[in-house]
Amino acid sequence: GTMSTYMTFAGILMMAGLMVLSRMFFGRKLEPWAAMALGAIAICLFLTLTRQAWLGFVVGAAFLIYKRERKLLLALPVILVLVKMLAPVAVKERLASFANLKDATFLTRVDLWRGGWAIFKDHPLTGCGFKCVDKVYQQYPEHAKILARYKGMHNNVIQLAVDTGIVGVSAWISLWICYLVALYSLSARNTGERWINLGCAGVILAFLAGGMFEVNFYDSEVVMLMYFLMALPFSDPKA
Repeated sequence: GTMSTYMTFAGILMMAGLMVLSRMFFGRKLEPWAAMALGAIAICLFLTLTRQAWLGFVVGAAFLIYKRERKLLLALPVILVLVKMLAPVAVKERLASFANLKDATFLTRVDLWRGGWAIFKDHPLTGCGFKCVDKVYQQYPEHAKILARYKGMHNNVIQLAVDTGIVGVSAWISLWICYLVALYSLSARNTGERWINLGCAGVILAFLAGGMFEVNFYDSEVVMLMYFLMALPFSDPKA
């Protein structure tokens, strides 16, 4: 891809793929180009080997399938099994690591979360500031090595708790609650394109799911696209 890292590229593919899937499910007519685009996006997404983006895509796709036809959710496990059977070896290994609680990268994340929790406990209200881990990690000898190497928490909530404390985390959670309520209200009034409204909801769910294992909220290329998509349902003057 053309992004700075494979994780950034995967995040963009995840969101773009879900919008295409929503258009296929809820668009006004069947468009062959959408199916071809989704196939290309899905292949590229798999080849990034980015598990948090895979997880986000599955969560978002499950939401869209549920809104399209609940019974189709029964096919989702079958599709995942087929993907695992037919995927390249590298993809199979990454998929298998989902169930491995001793996976090295998962254990690294757990260590980072513990270090982040230790910092948060010392700065609970407003956190210790943006990029503060660079300055305070030496105060936590038990976690200093892992914090010095990675600095980021690989979890949006923990990262914001460290940087901005309870105040910032509360504001961040409120942002998503308010947005989803506004989007639901918009959809209930049958305002705007249904595929855009549902696609954006799927993107938000995917972003939040992936953000449990990666700080995608601090990834500017990803959030710029997300903000653009979030605004689409409200771009109709009737909204």
